[in-house]
Amino acid sequence: MILTVNIANSHISIGCVDQENVLFLERIFSDPHKTDLEYSVDLLNAFRLHGLNREEITGAVISCVVPQLLSVFSDAVERLFSLKPCIISGEKQQLIRFKTENPAEVGSNLIVNAVSASALYGLPVIVIDMSTATTVTVIDETRTLTGAAILPGMQTSMDALTGGAAQLSQTNISAALTALGRTTEQSLNGGAIYGNAGMIDGILDRIEKELSEPPKIVATGRISRILIPYCRHEIVIDETLTVRGLAMLYEDMSSPRGAASLERRQA
Repeated sequence: MILTVNIANSHISIGCVDQENVLFLERIFSDPHKTDLEYSVDLLNAFRLHGLNREEITGAVISCVVPQLLSVFSDAVERLFSLKPCIISGEKQQLIRFKTENPAEVGSNLIVNAVSASALYGLPVIVIDMSTATTVTVIDETRTLTGAAILPGMQTSMDALTGGAAQLSQTNISAALTALGRTTEQSLNGGAIYGNAGMIDGILDRIEKELSEPPKIVATGRISRILIPYCRHEIVIDETLTVRGLAMLYEDMSSPRGAASLERRQA
């Protein structure tokens, strides 16, 4: 079994993959003040919750866009599983090429999702990752990451709005029946849902005009299931996309057979 960890700005996603089967996916809050001991307890609790034996873990892989948390969480993994985790970086992996001006700037989460979407959905493919930010990444028919758009995340925008407006209270985003609300909460929900859906549809329209053939589109992230049904485009929701991509990259970076394995998946 492979432990997968995706460290983002607001949440840390913890997963476990056994021979391409996702056994669980849990999220905890990203907290720069936690110690490695506290994070190891979080990991242990996740395994106990799902009835899994931590001694069956044979490898671990981490993707991280919060540098100050990387060493702490790596220490937590070593403390609990007695193994050194594999750290995702663009320079070490062989599954995705880059057409960006500075490949070192490409976030590891974008690389992970690009690998996973390429293998599972074919090429070309657009990946929408909805978290603190909403990222829209394009991978062309040659398995090259050609570029990305970064938009404010829906919850991030909502928090900024309610935090800066005295008469608007914090609202949990949920399904919106209409764009025109009759209460403040309904109005905030409608604006957030339909506004962000329109933003995503708009950026997809522009991206598709730049591509030579129609792409498949896949969305992931904790907000995708709420928002994507309101978009006009045909978009597949895959909440395990990152977990499976991490397992693929672990295989690639720890074995010379990794790249060939991805080619078999695509075939």
